[in-house]
Amino acid sequence: MMTNSALVVTGMATSGFVVGLAVNAAVHRSPRHERTTLASRRFVIELTTALLFAALTLRFGITAELPAYLYLVTVGVALTLIDFDVRRLPDSVILPSYVITVVLLLPAGAGSGDWHGAVRGLSGMAALLVLYFALALAYPNGLGFGDVKLAGLIGLYLGWLSWNALFVAAFGSLLIATAGGTAAVLTKRASRH
Repeated sequence: MMTNSALVVTGMATSGFVVGLAVNAAVHRSPRHERTTLASRRFVIELTTALLFAALTLRFGITAELPAYLYLVTVGVALTLIDFDVRRLPDSVILPSYVITVVLLLPAGAGSGDWHGAVRGLSGMAALLVLYFALALAYPNGLGFGDVKLAGLIGLYLGWLSWNALFVAAFGSLLIATAGGTAAVLTKRASRH
């Protein structure tokens, strides 16, 4: 017999699978996306979304923060599909996510009475916006302004968690990007520029 926590995680994984279906359907309806590409990866996206919902539920439990992070996963899956297909991160998805995120995180701050997470979140958002804006100006072929806006949104979430999460993710993303760019140049899949 399953324990209550196992039932909750299973329920959230099922919810994630349904959300993955909905995201696939929404992106699939867009005329900019190729139906054959999306059809071939449908199950992978739905399963990934289910696993991410389960992982977040294990990480946060049923708390006031959980809906905000589930929303981030949903937006992240949608943006991944769109970016993979058309190499664009649309403002119509990213910009409203700032407002929705703040609305979803407010109950967590109010419930705990600790507003340090909100201050860290806003600071993280500003820090990653400035960092990625500078990178986009320095390397316009490597980074677009959709990436800059997404970085700010992610900074809001990471800052809410902790300064360490923000620092590790910012440094780690730059390290991964550098390694990926270097590998692309060395394998002649891209030029130095």
